[in-house]
Amino acid sequence: MNEYGNSFFATVKNSFKELKKYNTNDIFILQHIDPIVLGFLLLLKKYKNIVNVIHTDIVRYYKISRIQKRFFLSLLFFILRNKQFVFVSKEAELKARSFFKLKKTKTIYNVYEFKEKKFAQNLGEKIVLGFISRFHSLKNIDLAIRAIKALYEQGTAVSLKIYGSGPEEASLKEYVKEMNCEDYIIFMGESDKIKEIYNSFDALISFSVLEGLPTVILESIHYGKPVFHTDCTSGPR
Repeated sequence: MNEYGNSFFATVKNSFKELKKYNTNDIFILQHIDPIVLGFLLLLKKYKNIVNVIHTDIVRYYKISRIQKRFFLSLLFFILRNKQFVFVSKEAELKARSFFKLKKTKTIYNVYEFKEKKFAQNLGEKIVLGFISRFHSLKNIDLAIRAIKALYEQGTAVSLKIYGSGPEEASLKEYVKEMNCEDYIIFMGESDKIKEIYNSFDALISFSVLEGLPTVILESIHYGKPVFHTDCTSGPR
């Protein structure tokens, strides 16, 4: 949906115009909050086959949001409480079902095909850590930057490669510059070359506040990389 606008309302409005081209009997699978709002508009236009997919601990997200967003989410889930919701974590499903009084919920875990066993190889004397994420405040990338800086200043031979993009990209790059960490904290951008990404570091780290079931954990296991992840609900548990 990001290609349809730079703001929440523009994105929903333009996406709605695009989806109105489809037949009312078509099936729509809507993932995350913005598309679910879009799905509500589609329901008003008599589109019936809509599945809402939640990829995070929506209850935790609700509790740490501002009062305006909490009101909006409460209203949205109240209106859609009898509609189908799919979660990628059983814990997230049970919490949301109880908290928002949802009637039709199901868990379908993220699927990852382990084609062959991979084994971790140390890249050298220096420890190279990887961070793969959307650049959002909930991911606590700034905390990872401070942690790596602290290790480096203690004499640990360590570096961090950050893969991804998002709304906080510019501010995070400026933060690294201000912290004088550019020599050992490197922004790698986005890439679809999964094997190359995981072969570029020794272990994966994540300081995320909340998750659904992170695919990066499954990928890290596949490529034999240790994972150091915050113990957030419906994340690595």
